[in-house]
Amino acid sequence: MNIPSELTEFVPEKVTFGTSAPFPSWELHANEFSDSVEIRNVLFSRTAILSIIAIVAWMTLIGGIIIAAIIMNNPPGNIPKALLIVFASFAGLSATGIVIAILLYEVSSNASLWKEGLRFRYDKTSGELFFPRENVRYSREDYDTLILGITEGYNAVLIAKNIEERNKHGGKGDIRTDCVIQAYFLIRRKDGTWHRHLIVYNLYSKSVHRSVAKIQKAMRCPLAKRRMTLPECYATQHVPAAGAERAAPPKARDMLIVYCFCSLFMAVGLGIVGFGLHGLWHANDDAVGAIIFGTPFFLFSLVFMLVWRHVTKSNDLSAPYTPSEAVLSEWEQAG
Repeated sequence: MNIPSELTEFVPEKVTFGTSAPFPSWELHANEFSDSVEIRNVLFSRTAILSIIAIVAWMTLIGGIIIAAIIMNNPPGNIPKALLIVFASFAGLSATGIVIAILLYEVSSNASLWKEGLRFRYDKTSGELFFPRENVRYSREDYDTLILGITEGYNAVLIAKNIEERNKHGGKGDIRTDCVIQAYFLIRRKDGTWHRHLIVYNLYSKSVHRSVAKIQKAMRCPLAKRRMTLPECYATQHVPAAGAERAAPPKARDMLIVYCFCSLFMAVGLGIVGFGLHGLWHANDDAVGAIIFGTPFFLFSLVFMLVWRHVTKSNDLSAPYTPSEAVLSEWEQAG
């Protein structure tokens, strides 16, 4: 089956993810006894609720200890104990509120992409598909192919913009290059036209892959997977303006400094190891210690330089790349 390549490309969305987004913002409603398959937004999942309870309990315990210490001891400067207790209580409640607010922000980071808390619904009996975001319905007579797709990629245009801003400020600051997972349905109408409908947009995690596998199992449809590198995402997303230049690659001066320092540390490590081997030959008691110290010193410098080189190349928007392709796997029913 030939799937149009452009339908499996990574398409950036205007979503601001939290610092880690560890809590699910959506869940799958499907089982063998249900007549429908639904994907819904969730604000208070079980994980989020338990986390909030744990945070409140922990902050209450800390606050209780502080208040007990205030009551049992005389505060310096003749400050009234009641005032300190009120201040400690207010500080504890404020800290708890801030933590919970951050938690809820991360949970609801991409809730704006969907409508009425529903992302997708499939009726097993009638075969009807419903996508609330676009307010589109497909009856069983409307389509002949249904494929679940998943693409890993980057918002390369945003990354390029951040690199440009960093270069304007003297190259200071780190650039986040978070990998994002998109899951979507590809539907081919009987007239031969393809349509794509997004259902998942999350920071990369193995749990997203497991959840997509559950969706495929519930839908019993083929799965198309694609992994796009940062340079490939930039090539497909970037539309150059007249006279515009591509985002500047990492500065050669910075790379040279790192290589020089790593080479220096590697030479020092080798020197220490050589000194130890020489001492070992002459039965020097400090020889073994020098070898034990110098070997990790050398290996750490070597590994750091290789990792730096790999990260630098993978984050270079102008680097050459091999075009990726979607790999299609058919649904196989066990037994």
